[in-house]
Amino acid sequence: RDNDGIIHWLKYIIDELKIPPNASTMNIVIHAFAKSKNMEGVLEWFHKFRDEMHIQPDRRTMSSVISAFANIGDVENTLKWLRIVREETKIQPNDVMMTAVISAFAKTGNTVGVVDWFRVMTEDLKLQPNKYTATTIVSAFANAGDTVGAESWLLKLEKEYGRKPQLFEVSALVHAYALVPDVEKASQWVMKMRDDMQLQPDVGTMNALINAYARASDPEGAVRWLGVMRKEMGLSPDQLTMGSLINAFAQNGDTAGATRWLRIMQEELGLQPNSVIMTVLIDAHAKAGDLEGASQWLRTMTRELYLTPTLFTMNVLINAYAQRGDTEKATEWLQRMTEEFQLKPNIVTMNSILNAFANKKDFDGARRWFDVLRFELELTPVAVTINSMLKAAVRSSNVEWTTILEYHEYFKTLKLRQDEFTFGFLLLACKKYGRKEEAIEWFDELLNLGMMPSLFFCGSMREILGNE
Repeated sequence: RDNDGIIHWLKYIIDELKIPPNASTMNIVIHAFAKSKNMEGVLEWFHKFRDEMHIQPDRRTMSSVISAFANIGDVENTLKWLRIVREETKIQPNDVMMTAVISAFAKTGNTVGVVDWFRVMTEDLKLQPNKYTATTIVSAFANAGDTVGAESWLLKLEKEYGRKPQLFEVSALVHAYALVPDVEKASQWVMKMRDDMQLQPDVGTMNALINAYARASDPEGAVRWLGVMRKEMGLSPDQLTMGSLINAFAQNGDTAGATRWLRIMQEELGLQPNSVIMTVLIDAHAKAGDLEGASQWLRTMTRELYLTPTLFTMNVLINAYAQRGDTEKATEWLQRMTEEFQLKPNIVTMNSILNAFANKKDFDGARRWFDVLRFELELTPVAVTINSMLKAAVRSSNVEWTTILEYHEYFKTLKLRQDEFTFGFLLLACKKYGRKEEAIEWFDELLNLGMMPSLFFCGSMREILGNE
């Protein structure tokens, strides 16, 4: 894995010891660069050995080169080097080369290519798939979210080639069902692994299953499988296991349950939460309206656990205060974010700040932060940004009609797409300032963009136009 060390000793062997390199030397060097995904090194040393040292590559050499390109998902060069093998050398492709070709397509999510090249391998070249071939095919379909394809190939390979499914393949299938999430199918395959295939599910498989229950908002199911994992399978949960379990309760709005399992994680299992788990807790308390609880968990995260909050963590908290129109707290956490945690606000952060001032009906404050966003932070406004400014302008009492037009113009200059919120704020502005012509113009524009006017839009138009 130390390419520099390999080259140093290669030169020492050649220059100092005067030992000529052979095909084995060539394979070691090329394989090392292939493992580190250094494609320039692979090609450079391939040509040095072949063209300058006149060492002919063998099957292992060509397998390393093909695998190197396959591992980075470079289908074009993988096929190019397979063509070189077939047309320019006397080397016959073997199962390793063909599995590499299949894996190149798998890495790009091209399951059609996976199947086509499997047929070339088995029907044209009459090669038997090896265990890596099977794993690659099943995983390709699983990673593409095609659970039906993954399951059918798992059974097909067992029936037609007489090979028993391996742990990694079935685990990939469980992961695929977990992402749907289809907890029933994921659970069935875990039980089938254990009871029918005599395969011991590992921690990664069980984490996927527990995460499936979390995604399905079923914390009780997650707890039940944690018990099976610990008591029946003898597996120790890790940070990911407990993170998924805590997330299951958090997604259900059960902050007490999430907190309880955090305590169990720390006190009974001796595991420490990471930034992701703490952010889940902060987000759960924020969504439940417990902003003091969310703030306290952030303090715990930084002062007791010595974890650095992520940008997402801070955005969650700032947005929670913004929803309440608490500009003081929102800007206070923004300041701590930049000064204490050395995090640079992004457009999501600043949209929350603008929304805080809009909810407080403070247009002047929103405008000040809009200028900070553009000129100090050099961020490009998005549709949500301009909508927040329109919202602030409409809700404030000291804003003129020309200001509404000024901010609406940003949609044209920045080529932003207007949405239902945009037209909602524009119609509110028309109602506030008695602008009938603009209301009709914008309502027509809404229809031309293919949006279905809601009762709110129709009611606003009736109020603006009156008897007309």
